[in-house]
Amino acid sequence: MRRMNAKRITGLARGLTQLRVGAIYALIACAALALALYSCSEPPAQPQLAPLPPTLAAIAPTTVPAARTPQSSTPAIAAAIPVPASPTPQSTIEPTPTPTPVPDFVSLPDDAQFTQITAGEHHACGLQANGTTLCWGRNISGSLELPGGNPSETRISAGENFSCGLRIAGAIACWGENKFGQASPPNGRFDEIATGRRHACALDDGALICWGRDFPEGAAVAIQEVPPLSNIQAGGDFTCGLTPDADMACWNNGRNELSITSGPFVDIATGLNNACAIKSDNSVFCSETSTNLYKGLAYPPPTKFAQISVGWHHACGITETSDIECWGSGVRGAPGERLNAPEGKFDALAIGRGNSCALRVNGHAVCWQQPDLQNLSELPEAFGGVEFDWPVELFPLPSGRLAVVERKGLIAAHSDEPNAAPPQMMLDLTDKTICCNHESGMFSAALDPQF
Repeated sequence: MRRMNAKRITGLARGLTQLRVGAIYALIACAALALALYSCSEPPAQPQLAPLPPTLAAIAPTTVPAARTPQSSTPAIAAAIPVPASPTPQSTIEPTPTPTPVPDFVSLPDDAQFTQITAGEHHACGLQANGTTLCWGRNISGSLELPGGNPSETRISAGENFSCGLRIAGAIACWGENKFGQASPPNGRFDEIATGRRHACALDDGALICWGRDFPEGAAVAIQEVPPLSNIQAGGDFTCGLTPDADMACWNNGRNELSITSGPFVDIATGLNNACAIKSDNSVFCSETSTNLYKGLAYPPPTKFAQISVGWHHACGITETSDIECWGSGVRGAPGERLNAPEGKFDALAIGRGNSCALRVNGHAVCWQQPDLQNLSELPEAFGGVEFDWPVELFPLPSGRLAVVERKGLIAAHSDEPNAAPPQMMLDLTDKTICCNHESGMFSAALDPQF
């Protein structure tokens, strides 16, 4: 009996335990269901922000938040639709126009008027009334290609195949050949500018500063040995100016040598190897040179001049009556023989190598050529008008052509037959030839026997 009761009690206890576990599970399920229903029916309360203190409330409206990308009002689903990119707006800046090519030769316009004129070896430039520059002649190494914009300038000066201009604010701009850095002026403000054959100089409060050939590449050098100068003029490899005592001081670039000629002088001019100056009585003094080719320059006429200009082989001056007289070695004859010059009244002139230009009193320019003792004017006629640059020798070739040697280091084969082929370049040593002062340059050539 007891055993049976014990078994019943044990079974009953097990049943109660299972019932309790089931009840607990039921209660948990009901609680989860009740929580879910409550979440769906009652949204959570939003937290309340505390009001700003009075001082911060007054400041807050004046604070500008950082700009944000504006949000689109399109529903979110629309963001999944690809939208084509908007085209990039075009710039309103006009593109830089392509520079107009400058032809190999530009003629002097008939109606051009100038206030100043300057002449190089194969080109010349004039300063117009509005301050802009106009150049003409042969376009060698960009000698006619003016800087962009062509700003106003107060003075221009032409070298061999380059030119420089002094702008209104005192800066210097150069264009043309830059083989020796002659067309790369220094920065700064300057008072005067002068170009030689392959160098240029400027004045900075009377101090002479030069660059180009005979000076360190890419650098301008202040010539400490030279006294303060005015009215500077540059020649082949030297530069001259007037000292405060009205003497003529000349600095030789290659020899680093200063020479002073006693005055008093009122104006000076320089050529390839000569310097001339107008004395206080308006007579002209010209320096002697070491070569007989240019001795004619040292014998100016006894005329009174108001202005002078010196080139490679000849010089010209404007007389007190505004006429032009020229002298030098431009023609065969006695030293100082008078050369041809245009008629009329003039108030400015500039002499280059064989070319000369002058300004009439109305501002119109006139240019003329001088027969060049070195250019052997008969050669262009023999070869159908071909231009030569200082030919020094002529000899036959086995082909029947004739070789012409030019002092700058060129040898070309030419033919004097009608309708012949163009000249054929045989040798170009211009980059290795030092030319053409005194006895420098190439004067002769010979063929190899097996040529």
